Amino acid sequence: MKSWFKEYKKNIAISMILTLLPCVMGLLLWKKLPDTMISHWGADGVADGTASKAFMVFAMPAILAAVNLLCILATALDRKQMQQNKKAMRVVFWIMPICSLAVMAMVFGIALDKAADAVVLLPLLVGVMFVVIGNYMPKVKQNSTLGVKIYWTLSNEENWNKTHRFAGKIWVIGGFVVMLTTLLPTKWLLGMILPLILLIAFAPMAYSYCIYRRHKAAGIDYSAPPATKGDKIAKRASISGVLVVLALVAVLMFTGGITYTITDSALQIEATYHSDALVTYDQIDTIELREDFDIGYRTMGYNSAKLMKDVMAGLTVCAVALPLALAFGVSSGATAASGLVTAIVAGIVIAILGGAGPMGIGCVELAIGYAGVSQVVVTDLNQDRLDYAAKMCSPEEAAEKGVELRYVNTSGMEDPTEYLLQISEGGFDDVFVMVPVPALFTLSEKIARGDGCINFFAGPPVHDMPGSLNLYRVHYDGIHVVGTAGSIPEDMTDILHLVEENKIHAGALVSHILGMKAAPQTLFDMARPNGAKKVCYNELDIPLIAIADLEELGKTDALYAELAEIVKRNGGLWCAEAERYLLENAPRL
Repeated sequence: MKSWFKEYKKNIAISMILTLLPCVMGLLLWKKLPDTMISHWGADGVADGTASKAFMVFAMPAILAAVNLLCILATALDRKQMQQNKKAMRVVFWIMPICSLAVMAMVFGIALDKAADAVVLLPLLVGVMFVVIGNYMPKVKQNSTLGVKIYWTLSNEENWNKTHRFAGKIWVIGGFVVMLTTLLPTKWLLGMILPLILLIAFAPMAYSYCIYRRHKAAGIDYSAPPATKGDKIAKRASISGVLVVLALVAVLMFTGGITYTITDSALQIEATYHSDALVTYDQIDTIELREDFDIGYRTMGYNSAKLMKDVMAGLTVCAVALPLALAFGVSSGATAASGLVTAIVAGIVIAILGGAGPMGIGCVELAIGYAGVSQVVVTDLNQDRLDYAAKMCSPEEAAEKGVELRYVNTSGMEDPTEYLLQISEGGFDDVFVMVPVPALFTLSEKIARGDGCINFFAGPPVHDMPGSLNLYRVHYDGIHVVGTAGSIPEDMTDILHLVEENKIHAGALVSHILGMKAAPQTLFDMARPNGAKKVCYNELDIPLIAIADLEELGKTDALYAELAEIVKRNGGLWCAEAERYLLENAPRL
């Protein structure tokens, strides 16, 4: 093994440096990267996980580097690799650096809106890896850590050679087919990619078994090869690692306790493995008794119920990821790259409460264009406002981007909580409160998922506006609560860039135009919900006019007829062309 490390020390060093290179890339882009970044995608390009900027920049390349080191060590422990084909060894040294550079470049690019959707990039990456690995497969000599490692190939050298020559052809062809799936509609990708990967991976195994059956019929011996020292060490290390992880999880999950102490002035909460909390009584607005609330064993916002869900998800991912693990030659049967395609598909779910107004429409338009969002639910009490919002940003338009957009009128609901939890399948990842109503503040917490974020976008109009939140969920479910309307100069600059890039159509926020004479009456009528933003042109002598009424007004007035045509050409939105025409032709004061 020492001679092997000596021979390949340069390759190992370069491999590790390149795998960690994205850390440098992240530092150079640090100020431009968002604080929260998408960390995981499903096979259809829908994001199913987020992480902090620090984790993505430093921890993610470090994890990939650790996997790379495990691959190298597993290979080095196999004595048969001492005589391995040098071209085949390139797979061991280069597969994880390529994955790290490609994946992190994609992550940074999407975070900066400079890259295509993951739905295009991931199949291309996987296809290229299959093609590259397929070219090296026929050159791989019999070993226990690299290649199609099953009983029949490890027990017979002829079986090994024939299987890997066959696998090389299948993987090259299959890799090109996987790349071609990017031409298919997004909704078909998941149904096409996974069967293709399974076929590519298991076809060589089936071929190997057929050879085995023919050999057995001919009386050829298939005795199991004796385990090498390296095999035994790897096996013991794997078992030990699993036991350590299980023990740690058990300690954290089932020894964590919570102690409540009620004093004359406050409620003291002492939690094992977590910072304590002191809640004074003047901070508590309401107290609710819930007899049907099963929290399980809970530590640091995590509980036994969540553990079981994650265990099942992990088993599902591993079952699907096995073929790719074989492809990458990792003896442990797991790689970071395989998880990119084999993840359980979820997606970010967003609620915009009181979101049928102009600011809500802007949030909806931005949300459906954000990578990883699968569902957006907009609530309001006024059906006219909802209809206007649906016209400006339609569910059909959202569906074209792979997002389910719903507009919900909650005015007739006794308690909209149950309905919103039902359609979101358990809660929302992000909740925006667009109207300063205490009832919406309370509702936002009830429908937020654990580790979700609540943004009180609407600023309260008075200095004293109490609202009710369940502090237990904030503390133990890790719900993030922020209050911002994005009104600092830097935010305004970002908004202007979004408008310039057509990610937000400012015209969708304008429902009326008016002159100065019409301003007083318009201000008096503002208490009645009536459209969105109203643009006042001080120097013009025009009444309050709805953009939607221009066509009707144009039947008797040429000015409005031309404005109606301009608006129609621009998707029904007020625009710069319409404004220029109005300023040039409308009567003045």
